[in-house]
Amino acid sequence: MFIDIVFPKNNENDLIKTAQKLRIMGLCMVYDYDSSKIKQIRKNLQKYRKKYNLEINLGLSANLKQIRKAKKLAELVITKSTTNSSNNRKNFEKYKPDLIYDLELDKRPDKIHYKRSGLNQVLCKLANKNEIMLGISFKSILNAKSKNRIRLIGRINQNLKYYRKYKVKIIIASFASNKWEMRHSSDLRSVATVLGMDSYQSKNSINNCYLKIKDNRKYLQKTKITNGIELTPRNN
Repeated sequence: MFIDIVFPKNNENDLIKTAQKLRIMGLCMVYDYDSSKIKQIRKNLQKYRKKYNLEINLGLSANLKQIRKAKKLAELVITKSTTNSSNNRKNFEKYKPDLIYDLELDKRPDKIHYKRSGLNQVLCKLANKNEIMLGISFKSILNAKSKNRIRLIGRINQNLKYYRKYKVKIIIASFASNKWEMRHSSDLRSVATVLGMDSYQSKNSINNCYLKIKDNRKYLQKTKITNGIELTPRNN
């Protein structure tokens, strides 16, 4: 099941209507972490669910200090990669968001013998160990200038080799902030193939977001304690 990741800018209705036109099964609406606003955001999302009869989940974009608190409040916690290698390492090793994306957007030029793709074997092993998914943003590819787009695609292609080798879970989604940046899941799978994913990777990259949200919901509802330990509701 495909759940697209979007970043509303007071345009939730437009994003939802476009999702329905594209036959997208669900959305994860991502907001900047602000504990004082979470309650109202959840109320708003509930209204949208009832009005449009669409699965809508809460996502929070959080920095290092916010991730642990955010994971107690949202179905998906994400963070954007930075060029600060120390902070990136802390995300992978210590703070463990559900999803890290845009690893490939380092503005520095690539070296002759390697690309600055934001990833290495150490980070891949940490991502696998700590169940962190890595995200590919269609919006970043779409909005990149032609020269930068070529460089970006090359870096993504390099990272895909890492993902395969170290069995890292990946997500491809629109990461849209407006309706024009959204795409049907089949279009995103086609993009994934062009980027270098095999059929197995491209299929999973569409489904992984839903599976992660489904699992996180169990933690939020306190029906799951850790992997392999879930609580079964009592029958009265």
